[in-house]
Amino acid sequence: MAPGDVRALPLHVVAAVVLLLGAIFGLWRLSYPTECAWVTPSSSAWTDAGVRPDVPRGCLLTAGQTVTAASVQADAVTLTLEDDSRVTLPRNAPGTVVAQRIGDSWSSFAYVVALFALAGYAVRRRPRATAPAALAVFAGGLLGSTFATMTGLPPSAAFGGAARWLWFANVQAAFLLCWGGMIASLLHFPTPVTRPRARLTWLALVGPTALWLVVILAAALRGPSFSGWVRTSIVVQSSLTVLVIAASLVHLGAKVRRVVRSDPANVARQQVLWVSGSALVSASLTLGIWMLPELFTGESLLPNEFIGAPGLVTVAGLTLTMLRYRLFDLDVVLTRTIVYSLLLLAAVSTYLVVTAALVTVFGAVADGPIAVVGAVVVALATNPVRVRLERLVNRAFYGDRHEPYVALSRIAEHAADRHQSLESVAEDIRHSLRVPFLAIEPEGAPAASSGRPSSRANGVVELPTAWSGDVVGRIVLARRGRGERFSRTERRLLDDIARELGSRLRADRMALDLQASRERIVTAREEERRALRRTIHDDIGPTMAAMALKAETARRTLSDPATMQDTHGLLGDIGRTAARMAESLRSLAYDLRPPALDELGLVAAVRLMADTAPGLVVEVIGDELDGPAQVPLGAAPEAAAYRIIRSAIDNTVRHAEATTCIVRLAREPDRLVVVVEDDGVGMPSDHPRGVGLTSMAERAAELGGSCTTGARPDGGTIVRAELPTPAPSDRKQPSP
Repeated sequence: MAPGDVRALPLHVVAAVVLLLGAIFGLWRLSYPTECAWVTPSSSAWTDAGVRPDVPRGCLLTAGQTVTAASVQADAVTLTLEDDSRVTLPRNAPGTVVAQRIGDSWSSFAYVVALFALAGYAVRRRPRATAPAALAVFAGGLLGSTFATMTGLPPSAAFGGAARWLWFANVQAAFLLCWGGMIASLLHFPTPVTRPRARLTWLALVGPTALWLVVILAAALRGPSFSGWVRTSIVVQSSLTVLVIAASLVHLGAKVRRVVRSDPANVARQQVLWVSGSALVSASLTLGIWMLPELFTGESLLPNEFIGAPGLVTVAGLTLTMLRYRLFDLDVVLTRTIVYSLLLLAAVSTYLVVTAALVTVFGAVADGPIAVVGAVVVALATNPVRVRLERLVNRAFYGDRHEPYVALSRIAEHAADRHQSLESVAEDIRHSLRVPFLAIEPEGAPAASSGRPSSRANGVVELPTAWSGDVVGRIVLARRGRGERFSRTERRLLDDIARELGSRLRADRMALDLQASRERIVTAREEERRALRRTIHDDIGPTMAAMALKAETARRTLSDPATMQDTHGLLGDIGRTAARMAESLRSLAYDLRPPALDELGLVAAVRLMADTAPGLVVEVIGDELDGPAQVPLGAAPEAAAYRIIRSAIDNTVRHAEATTCIVRLAREPDRLVVVVEDDGVGMPSDHPRGVGLTSMAERAAELGGSCTTGARPDGGTIVRAELPTPAPSDRKQPSP
């Protein structure tokens, strides 16, 4: 076990302690003959003067009376009231009141017993895991505190003895500890948002209880009565419980947000959705059937003995999470249950708000026409709300699969945007279909993928993408699980997506072909210029120079005095013309391609050219490009880079008023990067593009590259050019 992990054994000990507290109180409550009344752990039931018990029908005690003392006899209990009067209540047989209270609250007991059984099963399956152990703390504490709360404390035991402390420990300490166990289990189950440390887990578990204990011990120092001190404890514990539940909801919400868009094959995603979805159903039913109606009308839609039934939905969700979250396509069951639970909550809330508003405006009672108006409003709003709820829930669970043409239109728009890469298109399609892996494989180009390639082990589906009957690529996507098949709706959506994607792949291939054609044209032109320069320099130039020498020799050997003057002038003109022609040819050869590129290499040629820049110190960085082991750049990128650098240095000399200039050349796998920086006055943002800047941009664009000009952060101008370089196998090597 890694450092910082939480060992399960101490958590099992805590669960055993809270369960033992509940068991001891349960045994005492079942064996103790009690009166008809009982005291609940609510702040209104405990006052500084005494206690206010709950009383059933037929009890001699009146509801709302404050009991200040009790005297127990063999078969009766005498209670002293706040006005010093006395009421004598018969003692019932052991377990009578407990059976009655369990019958009145059977749904709540069914919920906590089912949750405890589930926790026991989880601990048995994974006894050394932290999450089941923390869940056992939650379930054990909730079981004991629920039993103690529902059966209550007899008034005769509220004024002395160990029973009241045992009841107090269950309804206060164990109840608060159980909610600490819940947030501790959420830290580890289904999967942690971050790896929780032992201190964090124990802080979540016992922190609220420890804080509660400190506060009530401080309150005890003020010397209140026992009943008044219990009232203070109840208020503090209720406040801390609300905070703990809120923290649990925030943590669960963070997990839902984290996994809702993750891979559908991810088990954690399905588990979180089942847990949060079932909890949402339980909360919606409880609010819509009991809490909101009772808040507005004073009566719930169903009797209170059913209030624990929605909690069984949460237990069912946890059970399916632990067992088979995909069993029998229960995702459909969960989504429909969530939709109609939220619809019920919305309908009840709408009806209550509308009727309350009408009653406030017209001052009538909520019956007759007002009730009819509320019902009509609910009826009109039900279907639009249901459609929107289904759309939201289905999008959270399935993405756009339930609305195929919404997904198709968005994906088609995404794919048609050439600024969007194929990787982003693949990511969009994968999220829409909620598949773990998807790849777009164009013909003759690298594939673009999204997701986990390892999920291909689940099986893959391949769909060809065509354009005008010509296959231009394919879509490969992994199944969500082993043996899981796509529905007919999903297959139709996939076919439509493949057809829409065919036009994008065709356009991409045409763009690549056009770029390759442009590069070949530029490369061929530069190679032709290189051959022309070699011919002019090696053949025509020497020939013309020889002509000048021969003419000069003829002039010197002429011996006829009669024609000496004319011949001398003619031969001089021939020599001068031949010399000028040779110079012109050398200049032409230089303009076609600077000879220094072939003789010295790009970096050395740039240094040689930079040395002639007047009044400017130029530093050239990039010696590694001219190394003997380097693959040649090719004629076109070399010539374009040289001319862009020369234009940039000329602009610096003419306009920048700079003293230094830095030229950087770097070779990347598929391009040559050229950067020219100076420390001059910089270039205004609204400066019009002149001939030099336009020429540099056009030279880069001819090769499919780019050239940008801007201001340096610390002053001056920076020119950056990126020139694609062909692959070594495609590069035509110069002939010797």
